[in-house]
Amino acid sequence: MYYSYNRNEDCCNMPVSVTECTNGRITTLVFNVFSYKINAVPEEIFKLTNLVKLDLYHNGIQYVSDDISKLSKLKSLKLDDNDLTSLPSSILKLTNLEILTVSNNKLKSIPEEIFRFPHLGLFSISGNKDLKARFIYSGHTISICYLDLNNLSCYDPGTCSKIIVDRNGYIDGTSYIENVNPCSNNNAVVTVNPQSLSTTINAITTSLLSPTLINNNPNSLNNPNNPNNPNNPNSPYNSYNMNSDNNDIKGVD
Repeated sequence: MYYSYNRNEDCCNMPVSVTECTNGRITTLVFNVFSYKINAVPEEIFKLTNLVKLDLYHNGIQYVSDDISKLSKLKSLKLDDNDLTSLPSSILKLTNLEILTVSNNKLKSIPEEIFRFPHLGLFSISGNKDLKARFIYSGHTISICYLDLNNLSCYDPGTCSKIIVDRNGYIDGTSYIENVNPCSNNNAVVTVNPQSLSTTINAITTSLLSPTLINNNPNSLNNPNNPNNPNNPNSPYNSYNMNSDNNDIKGVD
């Protein structure tokens, strides 16, 4: 189901979940399966050039148009839990992004230039089982990165300040990347040491899936109090602050 956008319409009365509306202009839009089922981003959304936050999670979206670049004011873009196999190159024009989450899709690669976004503070790619990414340090450190260890082809120290690993539970994985080779300065392909990574993954999995601990383990997905779990409203995933020169917009959802 699609909505028809009328520029003369009161944005706060539109048939989607508008969570913020300023001076008749939509600044935050939530468009998810609880209200609609879509497989592509409706073209009307690209007319909302004042958008600061756009949440398109929990849909069947298979691709994102290059027109996403028209939303140049975006600071938060959530595309989790869709069917994306790639991201458009035009997403690289969204250099104001502070939050970009694309977890639980079917991605196989991501544009490496994303790591050059000067304001990116929360980046999530976990749940893309075929994704291989090179985390290349570009002079800017991302505050929080959600990922699976097998997503890493290589990792440059300093790329992420905190790494949260999704391995049947959300844990601080910063110390676990020591077995991941750094990306070379000339951007040659560098791979993870398979034996070391396998040992690391097995150790994490074993500790998290112990039959006697799985329900009580604070790192387990079954434990709603896990502070790193995206399902916990107090997790960094949902409480990361977006800062601008004039105001703070708190929260992702």
